[in-house]
Amino acid sequence: MVTEEEKDYLFKAYATDPHMKHNLGIRRRLAPLLNNDRRKIELLYSLLFSLPGTPIIYYGDEIGMGDNIYLGDRHGVRTPMQWDMNLNAGFSTTNPQRLFLPVNTDPVYRYELVNVAIQEENPTSLMWWIKNVLAMRKRLQVFGRGDLSFIESSNAKVLCFVRSYKNQRVVVVANLSQFSQLTTLDFSEFKECDVTEAFSQNRFLSITGRDYPITLGPYGYYWFQIDASEKKDAGFSSTELPLYQSDLSWERTFSNFENVRFLERKVLQPFMRKCRWFGGKARAISKISIDKIIPLKTSEDMHYLLVVEVHYVQKLPELYFLPLSFAQAEAIFENAEYNAQSILCRADFQGKQGFLIDSSYDRGFRDFIFHAMERKLKVKEEGGTLEFNSGIYVKLYSKNVFSKIMKAEQSNTAITYNDQFFFKFYRKIEREINPDMEIVRFLS
Repeated sequence: MVTEEEKDYLFKAYATDPHMKHNLGIRRRLAPLLNNDRRKIELLYSLLFSLPGTPIIYYGDEIGMGDNIYLGDRHGVRTPMQWDMNLNAGFSTTNPQRLFLPVNTDPVYRYELVNVAIQEENPTSLMWWIKNVLAMRKRLQVFGRGDLSFIESSNAKVLCFVRSYKNQRVVVVANLSQFSQLTTLDFSEFKECDVTEAFSQNRFLSITGRDYPITLGPYGYYWFQIDASEKKDAGFSSTELPLYQSDLSWERTFSNFENVRFLERKVLQPFMRKCRWFGGKARAISKISIDKIIPLKTSEDMHYLLVVEVHYVQKLPELYFLPLSFAQAEAIFENAEYNAQSILCRADFQGKQGFLIDSSYDRGFRDFIFHAMERKLKVKEEGGTLEFNSGIYVKLYSKNVFSKIMKAEQSNTAITYNDQFFFKFYRKIEREINPDMEIVRFLS
């Protein structure tokens, strides 16, 4: 575990009161152990979740519960869980005198101030922060099974190590000091790579040489995702499409976070910039992320309805709708409807070569949309239901459906059915009813 000298230092730093010690160790919860310093708590959790092994959180530590060092034995950290501010902290409705251990009445950590109910309503609470870090850890598979190696730092107060798994690399940098620190890290093995902060997805300076200077605030930390440079690794000119390659089938490709990330970083931006319906061509884009992926299975193919969030440097983000499917190369060459604005990139799924395409150019997808509206189909998915409906004055019939996409340049995508029905994909969408649809409903 630790040497006698290290143990004496730990006792001096974290167990000044004899009641805090038990046998050979210290019996404290994390929050009181760190004097309820939120920055220290976040730093230690960021290390716990990024180091090898399976992290374990003792109940109550996710909300910063206190302890009672005067109860004796290990009972000091076994007080009832603080669920809310009601009787017995919501743990039990019995007479408080019948509880096996008393609730925490410390002025700083008492259950009226520190409980789950209050923190659930506060998006900046410690509990929500831990939930977000856990979600990120699950997305980055490297933490669960990757290798660890330490990186040389010019400042002894700054700890740095890299976790590696397959083609995924995450560098963890932690400032163990109470003051801001400047350090230079040895990133020689990541030369010509891009650096992205995991939580914000903000891009940092690309790595050009061995030394990488960085400044951290008091008890600050970073999780850096290291990716091959887009300039070096793009592998295509302005006229050549990138290659989207996966060991998974097309039906399962988005179950892998790295596949989603490749689409976000190397495919969506160049594709959307050439589309007439994209309104942000002249703006500086900080990042593009996929906000929602809705799988939609037709009789023949699997399609994914993407809600793409575009983040600008000096403007609020916008949402765009993009239906996506995979078409083999032969189908692309045989169909005259496909053009430059319909193809996102080249694709290879388990040896099957083809292209990722905008599904609105696929006749099977368009016909499915028509039949789904005719049947008033409802598709349940996580977070809601996708409904297909037609206008109340429109009676659809499915006999001999013929659809074609309008080639005129416009800000949305228009489709006609049998030269009688008009259907429009709203490309730029909002988290509310589209004003265009509101006007049509009002006028009709």
